[in-house]
Amino acid sequence: MSLLLFPDNTVLVNFAYLHRMDLLERLARNPAWCGTVAAECARSSGQPDLEDMSEAARIFGEPLRPESPVEHLMVRAYKTRLSRPGDGPYKNLGEAETLAIIECRSLRAIFVTDDNGPGLLLARQGGRTSPITVVTTWELLRVAAKAGYADRDTLWSYVHILRGKARHQPPGDAARDRNAFDRWLDQ
Repeated sequence: MSLLLFPDNTVLVNFAYLHRMDLLERLARNPAWCGTVAAECARSSGQPDLEDMSEAARIFGEPLRPESPVEHLMVRAYKTRLSRPGDGPYKNLGEAETLAIIECRSLRAIFVTDDNGPGLLLARQGGRTSPITVVTTWELLRVAAKAGYADRDTLWSYVHILRGKARHQPPGDAARDRNAFDRWLDQ
């Protein structure tokens, strides 16, 4: 079974804004995170409207941490590849840790993030014997609809809540038009 790995807190923030950490827990079978993301979530849980992020520690448990010298070297290599000029010292560290742990431990993983940087890196990364799938908040919410965990009206309300918080939206016209949103849910 693949691990559902959260390399940053983008998706966690969205579920906290929706006050649906319970839904995330239901969807996240075999979840995992790294130490950097656990610390980031703990800090974020003190911000207004993100108090629900404090539930992440219970949902995800003990974080994965780089253990071997090779894993630590891989973290630095991935961080270098993900970083852009002006990034702070902790920018992309969660993604780098997660990628290094996946690669060094040969883990089967699904990467859960709304951040395009790691997804693009994974798409360009040739030669992996087991590709890493990247899923987003909205792909998880579409699974929730198909599984009957949330109805369409509720999910449509989430579009408006997350838009008000300037968060990622469903792809294409699905964020602007209810009929397009319903069609996207059916895909």
